[in-house]
Amino acid sequence: MNQDQLILDYFENSLSKEDKINFDYYLQIDVDFAEEVAFQRNVKKAITLNERKILKEILQSFENKKNQKTGVSLLCSR
Repeated sequence: MNQDQLILDYFENSLSKEDKINFDYYLQIDVDFAEEVAFQRNVKKAITLNERKILKEILQSFENKKNQKTGVSLLCSR
């Protein structure tokens, strides 16, 4: 299996035992591989944070509309 597929399967949590061994091996000995894994991990985190931000904005918009009608706050501000 090529390294790109190993990384993809790692993030999909679908590595076989043998592939997991290979993944861990490359992670330890191949700097480029380790950097690519770290980069993709950071991209996934950024996407997740952005999705949460968008969801929070949507929920706050709903709350603001609800507040305008009832004067009651549903969400705590953070």
